[in-house]
Amino acid sequence: MIIPRVVYLVFILSLEMAACSSISTKDNAESDLRGNPVLVFDEELYTFGKVKYGDVVGIQLKYRNAGDGPLVIHEIKTSCGCLDVKFKNAPVEAGDSARIEVIFDTSGFQGRQVKMLKFFTNASEKPKEIVLWADINDQ
Repeated sequence: MIIPRVVYLVFILSLEMAACSSISTKDNAESDLRGNPVLVFDEELYTFGKVKYGDVVGIQLKYRNAGDGPLVIHEIKTSCGCLDVKFKNAPVEAGDSARIEVIFDTSGFQGRQVKMLKFFTNASEKPKEIVLWADINDQ
């Protein structure tokens, strides 16, 4: 009969629509709770300066949440294994600031080196990028 097939089809479609709405709600739950975070760095270009070959050097990147909801850094990707990133993986409330330590092992590099960090957060679907550089000499 046609009627049971139609009822079955309507039932299946309603299940699929309910599943889709619950997925989008889950994906947006973090940003909908208490506003929109905004990740802002003091600078977008950082330098380790002039360093000797083989040195392990570090800098502190200061950032703040200029939005009105908690900022969460989900992941930080580095452009090479020579960079090590250390940060407190906790939400930064609106108006607050925090620091990220970046350590660069210069072994195997000489001359001007330019490296990148990509920050994946709940503030934007597009990652925030920061540029780091150093002049490495062998003396």
